[in-house]
Amino acid sequence: MSKYQSTVDIARALKLSPSTVSRALNDHYSISEKTKLRVLAYAHEVGFRKNLNASRLIQRKTFTLGILMPEVVSHTFSTLAQGINDVLEPVGYDMLIMNASEQYKKEVHMLNYLASIRVDGIIFSPTQQTKDYAHLQSLLKNKIPFVNIDRGLTNVDCHQILLDDEEGAFQAVQHLVNLGCRSIAHIAGPPEALNSRNRIIGYRKALEAGGLAFDASLLTYSDFIIGNSMEAVRSLFERDNIPEGIFAVNDEIVLGCLQMAAQKGIQVPEQLALVGFDDEVYSRFFRPSISTVRSPIREMGQKAAQLCLNMIDDYESFPPKTQLLTPQLIIRSSSRKEWRKE
Repeated sequence: MSKYQSTVDIARALKLSPSTVSRALNDHYSISEKTKLRVLAYAHEVGFRKNLNASRLIQRKTFTLGILMPEVVSHTFSTLAQGINDVLEPVGYDMLIMNASEQYKKEVHMLNYLASIRVDGIIFSPTQQTKDYAHLQSLLKNKIPFVNIDRGLTNVDCHQILLDDEEGAFQAVQHLVNLGCRSIAHIAGPPEALNSRNRIIGYRKALEAGGLAFDASLLTYSDFIIGNSMEAVRSLFERDNIPEGIFAVNDEIVLGCLQMAAQKGIQVPEQLALVGFDDEVYSRFFRPSISTVRSPIREMGQKAAQLCLNMIDDYESFPPKTQLLTPQLIIRSSSRKEWRKE
């Protein structure tokens, strides 16, 4: 262990004031590069380690953001975490990532825990079970910087950075209409989830724009996980008239459709065109590769992190608002027009 235990020791050795040494170690703009390099070189030489806990107590910050996700294994949520880290790491912030495993009770417990350990801010996305937002109100009441992402909240006055799900669904279904599909089904997500409801709106608007009547029997509900959704998928493939096109709430559900199509001897995309959502990393490598709607997930994470940092510095200057990011349709083999029979 170094005998130089504090900035005071370094200041004495270099004949500088303790405040100058502290500012140099924190890369403060008021200290010249020459002095910074001198201080840093000497600190390294004597094995000095900055006392982060003391520094954080002085600044009344933990330099940690709590990240609460409904699940962490999907490409979507891992990419969100990457985007958040892009912003936090360069400014010395840490992430405390917690996984609610799509369970509302775990979400409430973990959110209360993050507030109790006084993280500087929270980035959050609700579980598919979440219907009651009472646990969020204490965060807002206590002015804890809080940003909701990906899955929208209703009647909660907070910052939200979301995808324009309605537009993404419209693009997907319009593509199927343009292929010549006359019967288009939608395997939707949980009806309680705002992004699922918005994708249904986009689906219906695209049908209307394409001159197709809405058929309630072609709308079926699942959740976001294929293991819990095969009954919804199977119901479409057991119809007397199987749809010509299916728009699924995410790419994972498309995998279930591909499995059922193979079991039924249905050719994709010649007899059935499929479009998913999220552009999961595996989607381009399947055969056929999966047409999908790509969202700027990493950018969403970056924007949420920067907004949270801004609120930490000046909470009152950032009144709550919702930002919508623009999706992009990615056409691959599962619906490629030139593959389909004339």
